[in-house]
Amino acid sequence: MQILDEKTIETLMKTLNFNDDQANNLEDLTLRSLHSYVRFLESCEINIIEMKLYDAEILFYSRYCWFCRFIKRWTALYGYDAGLEQQSFKMLEYYEGRFPHKIDWKLIEQLENKS
Repeated sequence: MQILDEKTIETLMKTLNFNDDQANNLEDLTLRSLHSYVRFLESCEINIIEMKLYDAEILFYSRYCWFCRFIKRWTALYGYDAGLEQQSFKMLEYYEGRFPHKIDWKLIEQLENKS
């Protein structure tokens, strides 16, 4: 499964003129980038699909991957946050609702462990 890398996401963000004002509230520059990637992949999913660049599956797994990295960085800086864990669960639950029985749980585990 293809996971969109930083360079690809940043290029898409420029193409679609995406600006994540919420990320500016984060002091850590790495967290800012990770937050922006996740928000972009969520906010611009339809635009990216309509442009026929990537499908919903690639966008979901990419978003989940970047969110796992956000959680890992947040935990390293500030400690465990149950709210973030709940958000990741809701992300999985939402995708399962949209595409029943399509979640690749082995890939999800790899993304969680790799981040």
